[in-house]
Amino acid sequence: MATGIAYINETVKAMRIERSFIALLAILIPAAFADKITDEIYLLSCLCIIAYAIGSLYNAKVDADYNVRYTGQIIFGLFFVGIVLSLQNIILLLTFISWFILGFVYSRYLRFMLFGDSTLLAFTHAAIPALSSSLLLGLDMRLTISLSAFMYLNLWLAIPIKNINNSDKDKELGYHTLITRFRNGKSMTNTLLEFYFISMFFAYFIFDLGNRFLFVLGIIFVLRIFVFNYINNGNEVFGYKLSKLATLLFSSGIIISKTSDYRIISIPLALILLYAAYLGFAAMKDYSVSLKKVLARVEG
Repeated sequence: MATGIAYINETVKAMRIERSFIALLAILIPAAFADKITDEIYLLSCLCIIAYAIGSLYNAKVDADYNVRYTGQIIFGLFFVGIVLSLQNIILLLTFISWFILGFVYSRYLRFMLFGDSTLLAFTHAAIPALSSSLLLGLDMRLTISLSAFMYLNLWLAIPIKNINNSDKDKELGYHTLITRFRNGKSMTNTLLEFYFISMFFAYFIFDLGNRFLFVLGIIFVLRIFVFNYINNGNEVFGYKLSKLATLLFSSGIIISKTSDYRIISIPLALILLYAAYLGFAAMKDYSVSLKKVLARVEG
C-alpha cells in the first residue's frame, strides 16, 4: 500500500502541474478582454493541464528527474483523454495536438539549440493559449494578434532564467543555454530578466490598462528586488521560483484590470494562492536542508 502511494506521489510530482499555471492565465487574459468565460475556455484550460502533464512526464523520463514507471502508458492514456475532449471544436483539437507535438520537439531537439527553449516555450506558454482563447471568444483580430505577440515577446525574455538552477546537469546533458555556453552567461540571463520586468510596464499603454494593473505592477517591482537578491546571493532556485510568481502576478494584473467577473478573476487568485503555498513548502524544505547541514557541521 505504502509503495503504491509513493508511486502515485512520484507520478503526480513528475507531472509538475504548476508548469501549466502561466499558460492557464494566458488563456484567461482574452476572456478578461471579452469580459466573459465560456465552456470552451474551461475545456481549453483542462486540455492545457493535460498537455503539460504529458510534456512534463516525458521530460522527466528524458532527464531522469523522477522514478516513474509506465510512463508511456500514462502518456497514452492522457493523450487519449485529451483527444476525446478536444473533438468538440477544431480550435481545441488543433491546439491540443500542437501542445502535444511541440512538447516532444522541445525535449528531443530544441534544448540542444541556444534560445531554442525560449523560442518554443514562449510559444506554447503564451502565444498558443492566448491565440486559441481569443479565437474561441471571437475577439477582434488586431487585439488577438497584439495579445499573442506581446505575451510571446514578454515571456521570451524571462524563460532563460529557468536554466540558472540546473546548469551543471544541463552541461552534462549537452543542453545549450546562456549559462552553459558563455562564461558570463549568468549576467546575460539577469539582463534579459531585467528587460522582462521593464517590458511589463509597456502593457499598461498598449492595452489601456487601469489602476488595478499599476497596483499589481508595484507589487511585482517589489518582488523583483527579492528575485535578484536570491539569484545574486547563491539561491538561484528560489529566485527563479519567485520570478514565476511575478509572471503569474503580471498576467493576473491584466485580467483584473479588464474584468470584474468573479468567475474569471477567481481563477488567477486561486492559482496564485496555490503557487504561494508551493513556494512556502519549498522554502521550508530548503530551510530544513540548510539546518541539517549546519547541525552536521556542529556535530562534526
